[in-house]
Amino acid sequence: MLDSNHPGFSDPEYRQRRDHIAGAARAYQYPAPVPWAQYTEAENTVWQGINTLISPIHERRACDLYLRMRDRAALDRNHIPQLDSINTRLKRATGFQLSPVDGLVHPRLFLSTLAEGRMLCTQYIRHHTVPLYTPEPDIVHELLGHVVMFFDPEYCRLNREIG
Repeated sequence: MLDSNHPGFSDPEYRQRRDHIAGAARAYQYPAPVPWAQYTEAENTVWQGINTLISPIHERRACDLYLRMRDRAALDRNHIPQLDSINTRLKRATGFQLSPVDGLVHPRLFLSTLAEGRMLCTQYIRHHTVPLYTPEPDIVHELLGHVVMFFDPEYCRLNREIG
């Protein structure tokens, strides 16, 4: 359910698409392979645009560890990466895995899955009219803000302990 201040609240096509992707996450049962979200050209364009804008900022401002893990993660900058594909590389690198969720979860659930070596991730993307803002976690927030760092073994160890 979108809050009335969400940029996509009045866009029925966006809401239907977001609900479809979130519905697949609701049906997901760990440890099954993560279902693929068949992203549209418009969704990939939002992802690509954000990457084009944020990459030079990361180069100037992100810490060295983030930049090294970003390179190790090797996320596609033109198409939204699939969680299942990332899981293949992530499992080899650190043993951590990504599991889809349909939106915000209770902090206790989020932390307990970290203790198990999993990070919960949304798969839908923010509304195209405000590509540099979303009031909730989305695939951009998850992948560029969190998942990159899960390619570092020490970061994963710390997250397991926090969880």
